[in-house]
Amino acid sequence: MQQPTLSDAQENIIATQQLKGLISGYFLDAPAEYVKIYACAYAFLSEGNANFDDFCRLLNMSFNDVLNALEYWQQKGILRIVNDQTVKFEFILKKDKKEEDNLYTQAGYNETLQRIFGMRILNSNEYMRIYDFTDIFGLPKDVVLLLLEYCIKKKGNAVSVAYIEKVAKAWSQEGIFTIEDAVQKIDKQDLYLNGCRKVLDHLGMINRLPSQAEIALYNKWTKEWGFSLDAIKAACDCTTSASTPSLKYLDGILKNMHENGAIKTREVKDFNLITAKQSQKIRAILKRIGIATQTITLEHKKYYRKWTDQYGFSQEVILHAASIASKNSKPSLAYVDKILENLKKQKLFELPEIEKVDKGVLEQNNLLKEVFKNIGINKMPSEQDRIKYKKWREQGFSHEVILLAAKKSQDTQSPYKYLEHLLGIWKNEGILTVDQALKAAFKKSTNSAKEKLIAREYEKEDLNKIAVDLMADEEIDE
Repeated sequence: MQQPTLSDAQENIIATQQLKGLISGYFLDAPAEYVKIYACAYAFLSEGNANFDDFCRLLNMSFNDVLNALEYWQQKGILRIVNDQTVKFEFILKKDKKEEDNLYTQAGYNETLQRIFGMRILNSNEYMRIYDFTDIFGLPKDVVLLLLEYCIKKKGNAVSVAYIEKVAKAWSQEGIFTIEDAVQKIDKQDLYLNGCRKVLDHLGMINRLPSQAEIALYNKWTKEWGFSLDAIKAACDCTTSASTPSLKYLDGILKNMHENGAIKTREVKDFNLITAKQSQKIRAILKRIGIATQTITLEHKKYYRKWTDQYGFSQEVILHAASIASKNSKPSLAYVDKILENLKKQKLFELPEIEKVDKGVLEQNNLLKEVFKNIGINKMPSEQDRIKYKKWREQGFSHEVILLAAKKSQDTQSPYKYLEHLLGIWKNEGILTVDQALKAAFKKSTNSAKEKLIAREYEKEDLNKIAVDLMADEEIDE
């Protein structure tokens, strides 16, 4: 039988009643901007064929401001957001607030809700918010009841309705509107929840429910990275070095394993053995530079992988560099890194050849200390000093000649610079031995003495004669 249709007049009457209901029940207490957005949305978007971004531009308002207004009306129960990504929503026009209240006072449904919460007595506001799961989010009542049971099972009957509301919104957005979908969702969540709880228990955090962030991590490890629960438990053995093990710390370990292809339980255990041996070697290095600790950090491991994997140094070479750092009172891996980087630049990778070079450096340093002592300065020889000394020796100067030049430079304003200057003069004059240097010094001293004597003789005996000769020369010129 064909349903009777409403006349235009009847539809106008209903529309007027609905508008009065909106004004008296909702608009009078709402922010003016929200009323404007609702009215414009109803006028321009109710057909569902308009673009939401164009609508925001029409209002000259931001996407988030408009969405906040729509969420406000959703909370009031006169609009339902179906998808908050592309912003699809439906209008819910209520004819009569009293009729709505009568709808939500069904004794049977209320009794079922109260029975699920047990000894906790629901207030009227909590009832109304639970009703909104159906009216706003579109979840059927049987799905809402299953949702409540699931949340209470997870959090206890003291769980806030605000938390349950977030879960209800998430279910609505995922399209969980049947009992079958809800059961499947709960089974999957329980799988992650129970698995995550077992990991927490394995780390010593017993009788604690995992947070949503921790469940998300477990979901990533199993679903995205492919770890089994047993493999994750095996990876927990690597967290013993951490002072406070956590799932976040475990996440870093599993990430490293995943990147190295260690996913199965056997592979994880083998990786653990390698990591344990590596940690022992790192502790030996730290001990060599004077740092006693059982905690191996990610920074320690990063340095060690750099020295072994990138530079190619053996453990004995790294320990040798650590010994140098300790002798120089530089107890840090950063200083060890500088030593090893320098060795790499010199292409020194084997300990015997490194020790040979070190022996040569030590000998050079001792010789330079003698030079510095003769100059009268106190400093530790540097690489630049060793380069200069090597150059002087290659130019043919003996150590004794360099010491003599240093002694002669002692009373100058810049002794070290004068030493370089003096050796430059001696090289140009071919002075390469101590005897040559002494003879040159004696000759210079004798010449200087003769020059002074001649100057004195001119001054005493011939000064007048020189003056007469000069006058005679002037007469000749005339």
